[in-house]
Amino acid sequence: MIKKLIPLTFLIVMLTVLSPNSTHALSCIEFEEPVINYFDLAIIGTVTNINKKPNDYMYPVEVEVVKSWKQQVPSKMEMDVDYTWGYEFQKDQTYLIYLSVDDHNYINSPCSPVTQVDSETDYKDSSLGEEFEPATAENQEAAAVNGNPFYIPIFVLITIISAILLFLLIKRSRTKSE
Repeated sequence: MIKKLIPLTFLIVMLTVLSPNSTHALSCIEFEEPVINYFDLAIIGTVTNINKKPNDYMYPVEVEVVKSWKQQVPSKMEMDVDYTWGYEFQKDQTYLIYLSVDDHNYINSPCSPVTQVDSETDYKDSSLGEEFEPATAENQEAAAVNGNPFYIPIFVLITIISAILLFLLIKRSRTKSE
């Protein structure tokens, strides 16, 4: 049995080593222009706070947003950055950052392009598309108070169905007891 395993192991090792497919550990794909098409949004913003904790895989970086593309974002936002392989942001520096959004969390993945810029006016790129000003604190509070208009009908529908089910359950239990 062992005599059969040695040549088989040697063959597997040789095929792996001599394989024509090249692999690159921790490498990112090359993005074709426009890069914004690969991400949910892009922002230009200044880093205001970095909350690195050595035991966390992702850590929050707070950014004061100057402008955004593809969607409007708050004027002050927090994005999650990969601790082990992410971009090394510096406080009080301004960057063009491409972000993904996952469950209302902004994420700067290790392969997301980041470019340091001297100021927001230094970077002009028409391929980014429609530009948005950040939402002001008043607009954010109004949106939070008003909520999502789709939640109200759903809430009303669930309440009505619950009331009907409760009524039927009470009626059924009274019928059985008589």
